[in-house]
Amino acid sequence: MKALLTDTYLMPNAMISEIAYGMMNHNYLVQTQDDTYVLKAYSAHLYPPDRVRRVCSVQKMLRQSGLPVPDVIATAAGELVAESKPGCCYVLSRFVLGQHPQRLHIRAAAAFSMGHTLGRLHHVLERMDRVTDYAVMDWETAMDRTEQLLRLAEPHRHATGVDEIAYQVLQSQLAAIERLAVLRAGLPKLPAQWVHGDYQETNLLFDKDDQITAVIDFDNLRCVPRGLELMRTMHLCFYNRRELLPEAYDFFAGYAATANGLTTDEVEALVPYWTYQEQITDWPMRTRYEQPDKYDPRWDRFIQISNDFWETHRGPVTERFLKILRTSNNK
Repeated sequence: MKALLTDTYLMPNAMISEIAYGMMNHNYLVQTQDDTYVLKAYSAHLYPPDRVRRVCSVQKMLRQSGLPVPDVIATAAGELVAESKPGCCYVLSRFVLGQHPQRLHIRAAAAFSMGHTLGRLHHVLERMDRVTDYAVMDWETAMDRTEQLLRLAEPHRHATGVDEIAYQVLQSQLAAIERLAVLRAGLPKLPAQWVHGDYQETNLLFDKDDQITAVIDFDNLRCVPRGLELMRTMHLCFYNRRELLPEAYDFFAGYAATANGLTTDEVEALVPYWTYQEQITDWPMRTRYEQPDKYDPRWDRFIQISNDFWETHRGPVTERFLKILRTSNNK
């Protein structure tokens, strides 16, 4: 690491310390006499060089468009990505001061700022490589894939507590997918666009006034309907497995204020899309049983049994969203 900074970034006297943060890659704080940076070391089997270069180019574009995104520092050779050996990538970014709020304890002002920034982010990202429609996994394929994964998990069921939970999760998902056949058939086609891919409080920094100072970690950029990212953030940050917290609606209000062309039809599709998507998402269990050598134990905590909250609260949540949208459109 020291040699990389000396030879590639011309920082021979930099001090390096690891940051205990991240589920996929490793991050390091780099301090020089003049400035402070963050060096990210990418997992080679998850993030090939071309993908990392695309991420960096998108970050540059977003920063130039006025979004609060850390500046990527080029190497002495002018490259945004450094490779110490084939497949191993490093990216150096300027350090941004800020705090991560605690999940489920995000204040209303911070929630609004989260939504407001996400709307701006989506507005800029929609200019990239526009995709017309997003193909939701059909019901038969979802059933087949879940049944196949359940068969793979069954021999490991009693190996550890995590494997027991994983088996129960897959059983629950299979039952839910079967139950949601009619809902899946009624899902409309929605346009897809590039989105952040992991927009949540751990990838956001805030100042003392609850305003976002930086959006970080664009490593999971993907093309999906923007509403899926909106709902995923809401589910992760404002849903406590019993109810949707009031700040969820502040988050949605912020998004409605800046999202380009948000329509009634799109809002009405948000909860149905997420209800189905939540049940067909099998990460990290698929990696655990199909590619165990690539599984990271840090992912154990993501294996949780979902409930039917979104399915049973579709009506009132959607009506609240629509009311906020109408208010936003009338301003």
